[in-house]
Amino acid sequence: MAAHCDSAADSRHLIDVKVSPEKGLGLFANADIPRGTRIIAEPALLGKNADYTAKDVMKEFRSLSPTQQSRYLELHGYLSEDIKSQFEQELGNKMQKLSAQHRKVLAIYAANANGRIIYLHGSIFNHSCIPNVHYEHNSNLGMETFHAIHDIAAGEELTITYIHGTYRTRNQRQAKLAKWGFLCTCPACVDTPAASKADLKRAQMFDLDKLIAAEYLFRDWESVRKSAQKMAALQRSVGLIGRDLSKAYAKVAWACYQLGDRRMELLWGTKVLDIDLFCLGPDNPHCVWLAGQVVDIVKAIRKEEAQETAPEPTSKESLDAAKQGS
Repeated sequence: MAAHCDSAADSRHLIDVKVSPEKGLGLFANADIPRGTRIIAEPALLGKNADYTAKDVMKEFRSLSPTQQSRYLELHGYLSEDIKSQFEQELGNKMQKLSAQHRKVLAIYAANANGRIIYLHGSIFNHSCIPNVHYEHNSNLGMETFHAIHDIAAGEELTITYIHGTYRTRNQRQAKLAKWGFLCTCPACVDTPAASKADLKRAQMFDLDKLIAAEYLFRDWESVRKSAQKMAALQRSVGLIGRDLSKAYAKVAWACYQLGDRRMELLWGTKVLDIDLFCLGPDNPHCVWLAGQVVDIVKAIRKEEAQETAPEPTSKESLDAAKQGS
């Protein structure tokens, strides 16, 4: 079925909700989707802040329209033991004593809440350790936005990552994903030589991330520059070309600034802006700020160039000597 269109600010007409093998519902491209396309922009359906509890979930669910409730109940539900214990403590009651619908509403919330927030369409995205969609809140719009990280072909499933940090190995990622009650079988997690090779690179990235943090601490900017460039190369080699890559580029740019190399700072800063524009959209406050930073670097370089090409000031003594000789 076609994704219901609530906003003119996105391109959800390019996607359909379908059954994804072994995953329940998923989102699939019904046409080619170019890199940077804003696929979905939507406000929160449930959940508003970090203090949101199981009682709040039920209260807000009851306030939804019948159509919204019906669509919410179509989402996948799963309760890990940790979350179950948390909900029982918040409710002051055992889960088995709740009504079937009550348990289902909470299980759906637990399985789909993104930072304690449920999105009607955003919560349908399935996970991949090599996602093709990036999501982030846009405070200018008051909405969560979902953008294509790279070109997506018609028929391809759209995926996000449920866990932060691209540096984790397969075992580390599977442990983090256990709270959703599934075993990831994305291309990075299957038992193939290519996936195993990529996993070794992720282990390198994990160690490199800690090394860069130490280099930052000691303000060893030349080492930061080299290590961050190596990190970026590893990320690209395993197909991670979203915002984690731009953050590696940003570390290189910052190191170049600290080293006084404004031209290389501009080169890497432009790379950061390029990725972030595709992942966030030009109306995201971060991109607006970042574009201003790039403009400031260009101005600084032009000022330096003007100073380098300006003629040397002539002293009064030189002028007097020139007059006497004429």
